[in-house]
Amino acid sequence: MIRRLVIALAGLALMFASAAAAPLRPAGYVVALDAPEDAPAPVLRRQGEALDVQVWRELFDGDVLEVAGKAVVTIETAKDKRLAVDAARAPHRISGELAGGGRFAALAATLGELFRAKPDAAPANLVGRNDAAPRLRMGQAAAPQVVVAGAAVWARWQGGTPPFTVEITRPSRPKRALAAATAETREARLDVPAQAAGRLTLVIRDAAGLEARAPLRAQAAPPPTPEWIAAGAPTPEMRQLAAAAHLLGDDKRRYQLLAAGMAAELGSAPARALLDIIARGDRPK
Repeated sequence: MIRRLVIALAGLALMFASAAAAPLRPAGYVVALDAPEDAPAPVLRRQGEALDVQVWRELFDGDVLEVAGKAVVTIETAKDKRLAVDAARAPHRISGELAGGGRFAALAATLGELFRAKPDAAPANLVGRNDAAPRLRMGQAAAPQVVVAGAAVWARWQGGTPPFTVEITRPSRPKRALAAATAETREARLDVPAQAAGRLTLVIRDAAGLEARAPLRAQAAPPPTPEWIAAGAPTPEMRQLAAAAHLLGDDKRRYQLLAAGMAAELGSAPARALLDIIARGDRPK
């Protein structure tokens, strides 16, 4: 039987071996492990200490990854980008340092903690619990959700009777949908029209005619990704997830739908974890 652990992101917090030792330099993280139960367990050696190889395990410059049998450990590092390490590549020495310094390492560490969510956690979705009618909770009431023309948005909710219709309309013409999708489950993804601009409305309507609405504001481009994120992420997926998490740090919480749309485009296990976090209303601290 093969044990498969899905791709996930790691905490990359800066660590010190001792008060007198130089700080370890964050170089990457383990994103997946695929190993037969009868194969020798992969080992990570760090400064003479043998560590278990686990998903989310941070990697530092100078670490050595030992893999035997049919095991495969997938890593993402500054030097190797994404690399599948098997017995033929082992022992594999980790080298390099993630760009962006401590700021990117701190954000990656936050992501790693967020993605350790318990599987049985029940998310408080974008519609209030136990409401007779769906009630959206997408950021502060004073700040409409920001979306980008031509980009994807994603919403999840609770309550109501399926099937659901999800639409983007203009307040001046509420009966004419600019974009629409149907959903049997309580989540949907749809694209903001390329020509959309200014004030819009997201409408969720259930089979009984109950509605939930949230104001949107469409703009031509997303907020720029800080250079320390672009430089610090070893792969495009990590860069997109980190950029989405960065948007969630906005004080006015205007970018939840935009961040969720960025994650929904990826469709990976870490992206789904981030979507669950957004639906619960959590965000990096």
